[in-house]
Amino acid sequence: MASLPQWKRYGLVLGSLVIALLPWLVLPFDTLSVGFFLLEFALLLAYAIPPFRLKGRRTWALFADAAYAYAIPAVLAAHTFFLAGARQDNPVFLGSLFVWQLALGIRHFLNHLALDRTNDIRSGTPTLAVHKGNRYINGLIRHVVLPVELVGFLAYLLVMSGYLHLLILTVSGVLLLSSSFHTVLTIGRGYPLLTYRFSKTQVDSLYQDILPLVLITYLVLADWRFCLLFLVHVILFFGMEASAFTLRVMAWPGMMLLHGSRHQVNESVSNSIVGASESVYPPAKSDTESVTRAKRPERVNIALVNINKAKYTETFVHRLLSRLPYNVYYLYGDELPQFDDDDRHFLSNRLSLQSLAQFLEVVLRLEKNHLLKNSIASYLQAKHIRLVLAEFGPVGNAMVPITKDLGIPLVVCFHGYDAFNKETLRRCGPQYAALFREATRIIGVSETMLDRLHELGAPRDKLVHLPAFVDLELFSYTDQSIAAPRFLAVGRFAETKSPHLTLLAFQQVARVIPQATLTMIGKGGGGEPRLRSDTSTLRPIQSTGFLHRKSW
Repeated sequence: MASLPQWKRYGLVLGSLVIALLPWLVLPFDTLSVGFFLLEFALLLAYAIPPFRLKGRRTWALFADAAYAYAIPAVLAAHTFFLAGARQDNPVFLGSLFVWQLALGIRHFLNHLALDRTNDIRSGTPTLAVHKGNRYINGLIRHVVLPVELVGFLAYLLVMSGYLHLLILTVSGVLLLSSSFHTVLTIGRGYPLLTYRFSKTQVDSLYQDILPLVLITYLVLADWRFCLLFLVHVILFFGMEASAFTLRVMAWPGMMLLHGSRHQVNESVSNSIVGASESVYPPAKSDTESVTRAKRPERVNIALVNINKAKYTETFVHRLLSRLPYNVYYLYGDELPQFDDDDRHFLSNRLSLQSLAQFLEVVLRLEKNHLLKNSIASYLQAKHIRLVLAEFGPVGNAMVPITKDLGIPLVVCFHGYDAFNKETLRRCGPQYAALFREATRIIGVSETMLDRLHELGAPRDKLVHLPAFVDLELFSYTDQSIAAPRFLAVGRFAETKSPHLTLLAFQQVARVIPQATLTMIGKGGGGEPRLRSDTSTLRPIQSTGFLHRKSW
């Protein structure tokens, strides 16, 4: 409005006030209603306009916003219905409603501060989340705000049950049914009961989806003419989603018949990505010992997230783990991790229960992998994880929504293909903007990679150069000044390792130092035919051929 002429600004404000008051040309009101009106408008003005400007005061902003946006309108609506029904106000009902809505408003306001923290830091806005951090906000909601909100809501249901019999049992039953899978996970895995994410939670789904339908159903049972209201509600708040939901449920039996074959296809695709010998499923116990360490209570807990576990070529990950001064919980199995540090699937190791989770996501209109993400989030909170380290950019993409929801710092490490491979950038590049915005630090293993990440949009102040880890203690020093010029290259003969570029580089060396030699050692990766061709045509390189050995 700041860019509008003054007369337009006054016109908009006065017009909005008139529209706000129009319903009360028909609805009943009394002195208390007028008092609610005055308090509502006073808080609106005090929140936004100097010299009060409560928006800029951390504590006052919480209560003022929650009061005028949630609590006062809710109580005014309830009071109006009591007047319309010619009944005396029920002070317990109004009190419980006020407490519930005030706490709900404070929680949603804190959610907004947490989710918008990155933008507030960039703009220099001194919010509570900027000052205290998202971890503090998450703890404040879990330990103070949410318990008060739930007590207020329970009191509201108890009072409402005096008007609508068995309401509390109906709502509780529907809630237990919709959250049954997550409840089983919580109990079975020992997750905290009050885990919390800043985006829409199960509690919000109860308020926004379940409770309205239950209340309107009670009205329909009392008077069939409320069927029209029920229909309008479904169209207004569900719209086309209702049709899509019906089609998905009808198609589910056929999808279940194909589940076994689809699972096999998915497994083969996963194996083709990570290597035929490194399945995304848990490796043997002897393999996991290299990435599992005893946890020490005095150390800080962090989570390392990777696609693979104990993959033989990722020495830069395994050797690093032994040097980190933290308790490291290793999550793996895909870009969005499937298994925890104890090799347990985050949903269940039984494919039937994984299928059940997918079915519930369809029935309850949840996003894909909603239950999996919830389980991962609960695990991170149960283990008191203070930082998440994502190995490779696509893994960082998958973890951004979870770490942002929990207020846990995210550090992502790029290793090569995730910054240069065209197909990977086509698939994952559009999500890098959010990753670069939300990540606390972005690690590149070379200066060239840092430049590339900056070209892709990563801010310079977040970039860190950290070369891939090599344990130098494995190599004792010897004087090589009088030795023949011999070079050793170790790496898979795969496109991602570009062994032909090593040959081209050595060609330039051989032109200057003809007696130089190059020995290449690596497991097959599909690049051997090209190497044979190159070594037979490049001059002055002379090849002695390929020697295949199972052990050396």
